[in-house]
Formats: sequence, structure tokens, C-alpha cells
Amino acid sequence: MNNIKQDLPKYKIYLPSGVRFHPNLHQGAKLLLGEIACLSVKNGFCFATNSFFAKIYGVHNRTISEWIRNLKTEKLIKIQHIKSKSTNCDERRIFINRGNPAVADFFATQGKKILYSCEE
Repeated sequence: MNNIKQDLPKYKIYLPSGVRFHPNLHQGAKLLLGEIACLSVKNGFCFATNSFFAKIYGVHNRTISEWIRNLKTEKLIKIQHIKSKSTNCDERRIFINRGNPAVADFFATQGKKILYSCEE
């Protein structure tokens, strides 16, 4: 346990059982969904980069891309790209698809618990 990085997020993540036992999701994609959900609490979406996720999970950016593609394929997340005219840069917003039956009930009933734990 001494090798745990000091700069890792301290908040808890929650996984709906519909995600935890989803037969078509990579194990890493399941964890990533919990991370995205927690980072989405404040704004309703997550804007973290693949590099951020890769750093905290100790994997390559392409692995994160695969996990995100897996979550999109299973319709658990939606992605929106926002073009900024002033910075000429693209911002990615990742939304949890709360209409997906695998997550809908969970987020409807556990939303306040997630909000509290993500602010710790």
C-alpha cells in the first residue's frame, strides 16, 4: 500500500449493478464510468481528458479511448464536442446517459450520495 500515488483523487466512485455486471463492458470501462459520473456532479458533464484518466489508472491514452468507445457503444455515455472560437480548441463533454436502463434507477436514487462523496 505504500506505492499509492499521493496525487490520486480521494473521492469514492459508485457503480450501478447494471454496469458492474454488464456482460459487454471492459472491466476498466466500468471503473471509468464511475469516475465520469463523479466528475459530472458539479456541471452535469465531465470534461476530463484521456491523459488525465490514463495517468490516474496507469494505462495508455489509447486504452482510455477504447474504454470510452466501449461505453459509447453500449450507450452508457454521450459525448459532445464544443468548438471554441477564441482558443481554437475543442472541449469534450462526457455525459452519463441516465436514460439507459443500466444506470437510470441507480442515478435517480443515489444521486445525493454521489454528490456528497464526490465533494469529500
